[in-house]
Amino acid sequence: MNMLQQLASQTPVWVWLLLAFLITRGIAAMKPGETSLQKLAIVPALFAAWGAWSISHRFGASLTAWSEWLAGIAMGAALAWLLLN
Repeated sequence: MNMLQQLASQTPVWVWLLLAFLITRGIAAMKPGETSLQKLAIVPALFAAWGAWSISHRFGASLTAWSEWLAGIAMGAALAWLLLN
């Protein structure tokens, strides 16, 4: 129990606020509804930008790293296209 108390007491306040926000968003997402493709594209775009930054930061101009990353992006885009059509 001591470890759980330390974990809870040493967690920053912003993490608890983020957890509360994510829980409320998750509960709201359980209700049926429609959303636009633009809203659906926000998170994948953020992850793609984060991935590109990570590749450039870790591997620089490595052709192998960039080609593997682009292949993954292409497979994801193809899968999304198949699911939407």
